Amino acid sequence: MRVLLTGVMAGGLEECDIYHVRSRDTEGDNNRRTLDILLGLQCKSWRVAEPKLIDALPQSLFDSLRIKEIDPGVLQELLRETLDKSSDDDWQLLPELDVLHLLKHLYGTDRALWRAMPLHRRITCDRGRLDDQTARATGGGRLPLDLKTEVILLKPDDKVAGLYLDVPQLDDDGVLRMMLENEHPQRFVSEIIHRLRQDRGQIILPQDP
Repeated sequence: MRVLLTGVMAGGLEECDIYHVRSRDTEGDNNRRTLDILLGLQCKSWRVAEPKLIDALPQSLFDSLRIKEIDPGVLQELLRETLDKSSDDDWQLLPELDVLHLLKHLYGTDRALWRAMPLHRRITCDRGRLDDQTARATGGGRLPLDLKTEVILLKPDDKVAGLYLDVPQLDDDGVLRMMLENEHPQRFVSEIIHRLRQDRGQIILPQDP
């Protein structure tokens, strides 16, 4: 039966989940596109079964055939699997439209997994993952020389810029926070004192843990 659903001969059909998007799914087109992109990154596009084949099956067969219906939780699992089984180089080959689709459509999944996708646009125009040393480039902040090698400057695509509001901005206050929260803040003592003495309005200091 799995051979009929996937079109893959039994000898090449490994024991893994088969996915399908319900024909009545209101997010069907978006989910199918996400599914195709993620499985394409694994070179396993055959793991998608067409709705017209699945819809004819009784629900009782789904578990035995390892068929999973796409929903946010399943997409989250598949994203984790794809991150584990693909290289950053594979992700870099995605067309821009596919990149933007994944950033928008997977935004509601696990935040750590979304940040781990190597698709976030940097000021250097390449793409990579987000981490605690990532900041949005705003043009208003000046980084100390020692901090330049540690901070990754992000310049999000315009169409998804609103998804990065939780990433610190590289303005003057943002730079100050980075120095104060750095693993070795003593390196920036002079710079911190200089900035604190400036009359720049309220400065929010990090709270004690």
